[in-house]
Amino acid sequence: MKRILFSVICLLVLGVPAFSEIGLSLDLGTGMRFDKSEFTPSTKATFFLNESASEALNFDLRLGFNGAWTAGLDVPEADPIHPLLYLSIDSLALSGQTYSSESGDGFSYRVGRFAHSEPSGRVFSGTLDGFSLGFETGAVTTGITLGYTGLVFKNASGIMMSYADLLRAGDSTKILGSPRVIGAVRMALPPLANQSITLHALIQEDLTALTDGQAPESAIRNEDGSLITEGDPVQSFKGGSLNTFYAGLGVRGPILPTLYYNAGMVYGGGSVLSNNGQDVYKNAALHSLGLYGRLSFFTPQFLSGAYNLVVSYASGDADTESVWGVNGTGSASQFTPVAGPSFGMVFSPAFSNLLVIQLDGGIKPFQNLRFLGSDKLQMQLKLFGFIRPTLGAVSETDIVVGDGHNYLGTEADLMINYRPFSDLGISLGTGLFFGNTESFVVDGEGAVVSAVRAALRLDVSFTM
Repeated sequence: MKRILFSVICLLVLGVPAFSEIGLSLDLGTGMRFDKSEFTPSTKATFFLNESASEALNFDLRLGFNGAWTAGLDVPEADPIHPLLYLSIDSLALSGQTYSSESGDGFSYRVGRFAHSEPSGRVFSGTLDGFSLGFETGAVTTGITLGYTGLVFKNASGIMMSYADLLRAGDSTKILGSPRVIGAVRMALPPLANQSITLHALIQEDLTALTDGQAPESAIRNEDGSLITEGDPVQSFKGGSLNTFYAGLGVRGPILPTLYYNAGMVYGGGSVLSNNGQDVYKNAALHSLGLYGRLSFFTPQFLSGAYNLVVSYASGDADTESVWGVNGTGSASQFTPVAGPSFGMVFSPAFSNLLVIQLDGGIKPFQNLRFLGSDKLQMQLKLFGFIRPTLGAVSETDIVVGDGHNYLGTEADLMINYRPFSDLGISLGTGLFFGNTESFVVDGEGAVVSAVRAALRLDVSFTM
């Protein structure tokens, strides 16, 4: 099998394909968090190669050379700054598609390493090593995906579901991300009154106990090194494997010629360790809910305007001390995505026990001008309101658990994007978060910790 794959790659690279694209992109970024006095420059050079022998056989390769630094603005000069440097394989895949001119039926495939996102965008969006198949039969489109996440570098993984994942993120001896097997299916039904309907499901199996061996290095294991499981003695802030599944329904379509909507729901089930006030852990059933809705309004003739109202809801659990820990009492109800969405530039909690109301708008203020590419400049404003459905935990450690207020705070982000040429992009953004002082913890002197936060970011991308 390895010889066959190697031969195909050589044929695509050295042969004379119908279409070929090769190049290098450079992304330079620098961020600043004023409340943390942090300066975070980063850079990424990506080599990409796309070869197409035919519609039925394509090859995609993307290699990333990554560098990131974090430095305190007020640290002594004697303190060393340790850069994070690593090589990432962002894509390494064969793909293709075929269609029948008579019946209109089609088949598509992708195998290797590729990016995958389920339809809702609230459960998983990340990189998989595996395969994806697509089938078109009449007006019904079906997709099947199976992949593994444990070979992706943890810096690019984005998976943070359990306490084991949290410890892995801070463990310098581990370079790979959370090891999970993910299977997903989706079905797009025939349009109904010009509205699109999609059914989808995803299941993930946690392989931490199998891949990490018996190393007794963390607070998720017993004294003999085995991963905590049902029947083991209860210990504070410990948790074992987390296996979940999700089933969702999404609908989208036009309301008016320039007004569109996209809405859906996702049920999250599975089992999670629970102490329930006992001396040993028991598995508790997980019943959780995620909801989302978007209204989009466009004014293409007036400043190329695009405006959105987005509502995202993830159920919480009032007696859970940490979103990464175990369940408290009764059944578990906290929605826990595999790799969920991000929100504000400054404040972006995990999509658990969270209600986010987002209003954003973007315009091209110089749409009708042609001076130095000024018609390519876009301004975008985003407003966020953050609320937790229960007084239980959220992923931000500065939030009071079991007390305080449901309203967490408001954020405003302003971004200016400028792309004078197709291969050059510049983005400047600033964000300001105003936290609700009744929800944030206080320090020993009675002052609220980081209730007001600010950030500034500059990104430059270039492709050649």
